[in-house]
Amino acid sequence: MLWLRADCETPRRAAARVKSFEEDFAAHNGIRWAITVRGDDRLIGTLGFWRLIKEHMRAEIGYELAPERWGQGIMPEALGAALRFGFTAMGLHSVEAQIEPPNTASRRVLEKLGFVQEGYFRENFYHPEEGRFSDTAVFSLLRRPWSFSSATEATGTLYGDDGGGAPDGRVSIR
Repeated sequence: MLWLRADCETPRRAAARVKSFEEDFAAHNGIRWAITVRGDDRLIGTLGFWRLIKEHMRAEIGYELAPERWGQGIMPEALGAALRFGFTAMGLHSVEAQIEPPNTASRRVLEKLGFVQEGYFRENFYHPEEGRFSDTAVFSLLRRPWSFSSATEATGTLYGDDGGGAPDGRVSIR
């Protein structure tokens, strides 16, 4: 995902995006969290579940992180906390993630957490601001093989977590 999204270039567009997150949450269609470093309230990214298919206990997870925070192990930690929430509190059976194939860092994050590539779609996503199509690699993770104890990077905590998050995590999602 791109950190500087076209829909957040202005305060008005950013407010509209936040409002869409709130509406999805109120309608039980999605949930989005802010990513911060523990002890610092500054936003460094977001992540959340959307495209919920309730009857199949499946959702897509999306995420974005400020470029200056890339390569620091933040996203695996934050995604681990979100996956723990999705598989337990939300009762998900499977989680999907879609990336642009050239994004090898995102691929490594997903694979580190146990996701496997299940599909590849050619030119299926249009970027109107750039006037181009891009390919999509589709990854999936099932609850059954995902191990809460073996996901060593899953030490982040959710704001208001009931204690399921590890206290030594560097990242909070709220």
